Amino acid sequence: MTKIRTGLTLASAGVPAISALTIAAPNAAAATAPSCVRKTSQSPIRVTVQNDCTHAVRVKVVFKFAPDTKCASISAGQRYTFSHLAGSFDYIATC
Repeated sequence: MTKIRTGLTLASAGVPAISALTIAAPNAAAATAPSCVRKTSQSPIRVTVQNDCTHAVRVKVVFKFAPDTKCASISAGQRYTFSHLAGSFDYIATC
């Protein structure tokens, strides 16, 4: 999330002066999940993800033009279905 902080101070002559701005850089894109994690099906409101890794993974689905899903832990060999309301599938990311 980008945070912008501004303030207004008064100079000694009574003229408003803008104080220093603090700007945080936007979050970097989430790392792509390993190749052993894959999308197995998709509908207009659901995306099912399969974990073929030998260990549990924590992932989320990233969409174009919509918010990402919340992160979910998927055990080795298991599937998880993410629900969404809008956007188009972009990729699976690690959390």
